[in-house]
Amino acid sequence: MVLETGVVVAGTGYAGSAIARALASDPRDNAAYVLLDKAHGEMLLDIILSEKGEVAGALVARGGVVEPLKAPCVVLATGNVSGLFPGGSWVASGDGFAIAHRAGLALAPPLIVDHEGKRELRAGVPCKADGSTALPGLYVAGSVGSDRPDPSKLARAAIRFSRKGVDPMGPYRQQPAIDAPLPEGFADVKFQRLQAILARALSAEWSPERVKAELHRLKGEADEFARARVDLPLFSLQNACEVALLLLRDA
Repeated sequence: MVLETGVVVAGTGYAGSAIARALASDPRDNAAYVLLDKAHGEMLLDIILSEKGEVAGALVARGGVVEPLKAPCVVLATGNVSGLFPGGSWVASGDGFAIAHRAGLALAPPLIVDHEGKRELRAGVPCKADGSTALPGLYVAGSVGSDRPDPSKLARAAIRFSRKGVDPMGPYRQQPAIDAPLPEGFADVKFQRLQAILARALSAEWSPERVKAELHRLKGEADEFARARVDLPLFSLQNACEVALLLLRDA
């Protein structure tokens, strides 16, 4: 059975919570919505498109299973990419950037900035003032949006868009869950390896060719381990590796 809602919000912090509150604030003008928060064991994996190439749903992981949701509108409020750097958490693994890119959107040119004595890469998905993007039905908020759209404006725009109804969903991947769970902390070790690779890349300790090769190798490992498991940290690692490759390519 495929569930249906108006708006799917993928949020890990302030922006996602603010948008969810705005969606529910006015009973005369609200929309049915689903809020996915990795901190609570729920994660958006991918956007499902219609045959027309517009948002028609979302592939989500929750309750230990991967399932589709029908929805005309998806909001990416998954935060920044601090998890790619030493000391960062896997929760901030750049999910929104990876999901938007897989859906066909380009990222804004990344910037290398100094933050609290460390060099970091930052980017965003190009959007309008209301958070809408070049993909109909996809909105970005918080650190994912290149122009940091206002949550209340975004919520109103998402409500209006969601009223158009849901188009039939196109194909989406099935996720078999057949392998035994990995040891606790397994993904943490992989994230530490990713962070070490990025630190060497930003310090120019390693050549771009070596960095790219190490990232591809690590992503290959994450892909293999996540293939037959429902494991949010591993899904996050897949996205983090993908985003790292994208940012370093354009930085």
